[in-house]
Amino acid sequence: MAEAATPADRDLRLLDYFTVRKTMGWIIHRFFGDPGLELAAHRAAAPERQAAIALLRERVTDPDFAAALSSLERAELKVLAADPQDFISCTALRAQKKA
Repeated sequence: MAEAATPADRDLRLLDYFTVRKTMGWIIHRFFGDPGLELAAHRAAAPERQAAIALLRERVTDPDFAAALSSLERAELKVLAADPQDFISCTALRAQKKA
């Protein structure tokens, strides 16, 4: 993640990263299934993505950052920060359990 000009810019970029990752996870699963999710998981292990997750992990514990989020967003961000490899949609999780 490129250096942000201000802490507010940094937080906006983190939230953008979260939104894009969530959306792309849904799209990848929808069109490419589990093989697509596996490929995406490998790409998520890249150093720049790991740096974004580390920063997100730090920010999600800040009450000022978390206060601006809905309870659902806070919960999803905590899941992403805790275990990025398991951050997939509920639809994907249900499909994996059925297989």
